[in-house]
Amino acid sequence: MDYFPVFMDLRERLCVLIGGGDVAARKAALLLRAGARLRVVAPVLCDALSELASGGKITHVARAFEPADLDGAALVVSATDQRAINRAVSERAIAMSIPVNVVDNPELCSVIVPAIVDRSPIVIAVGTGGSAPVLARLLRANIEANVPVGYGELAALSASLRAEVQRSLPDVLARRRFWEEVFEGEIADLSMRGEGARAEQRLREKLASAQLPAADGGSTGEVYLIGAGPNDPDLVSFRALRLLQRCDLVLCAPDLAESVADLSRRDATRLRLNSWPPALADVTQRLASAVHGGMRACVLAPHDAFRSEAGRALEVAVRAAQLPCLIVPGIA
Repeated sequence: MDYFPVFMDLRERLCVLIGGGDVAARKAALLLRAGARLRVVAPVLCDALSELASGGKITHVARAFEPADLDGAALVVSATDQRAINRAVSERAIAMSIPVNVVDNPELCSVIVPAIVDRSPIVIAVGTGGSAPVLARLLRANIEANVPVGYGELAALSASLRAEVQRSLPDVLARRRFWEEVFEGEIADLSMRGEGARAEQRLREKLASAQLPAADGGSTGEVYLIGAGPNDPDLVSFRALRLLQRCDLVLCAPDLAESVADLSRRDATRLRLNSWPPALADVTQRLASAVHGGMRACVLAPHDAFRSEAGRALEVAVRAAQLPCLIVPGIA
């Protein structure tokens, strides 16, 4: 990972933009959408920036860049076609520990502005570390086509009731299951169709009928025995990926590629088994402990592992322990 991805809250914070041309205007529009207070330093402004200045949406400093222009800034963007100025801006910002982006000059940047898919409050960022911005834009276009605008409305609906759900369902696993059902079922469909009022009504009804996990820990989880196919993340089946994203505990075979294991949820507990075939008693005990705690757990192994002799032996042990179990074949 060349850059650590992070989202900045720029609402009502000062950002400084150096440059007055069309490229600077595009950056200004993006910063204003994020709620920033924008200071633009440039001797002359293009028409788009002039209109923003006359409307009071930006503050224009009508001269060449000076080091003091960066005082108090949360973020600096330099969008001039003069390398000496861009370098001076970059060096000054870095010396002041202010994040700085210099358009089309990755070597002068401490932060990179990604290609963005805006489904507010959902924001998807695609970055290539400045190495292939055209590729990032192509990926963004692909994502744009596959992420409906309705996802933003669905996220806004969930945000409006998030605190209420947390109060009603204090158990983390119960909350996660609740939201999974919301986002994969009728409520999501209603929101996607623009029927926000009905979606909210159904969400409130669902919350009212939601049951807290039993005090004795009697909530039951599930076990998935997942074949990962050819050990390539691009060739994992959709079903395997969907179930893997649900798992709270992931037990990985020793020869499973790290890139495949990384398809699991980042907050899941992920453990590497010592051997394959695994020690049946140890694995079954781990799975049973997770299931009886209301968790979803899986064993993830390359190829069609659970049609092999070792895989079938594990299935027999899991079923003998009376654990709910689903087998996911690996695609050859």
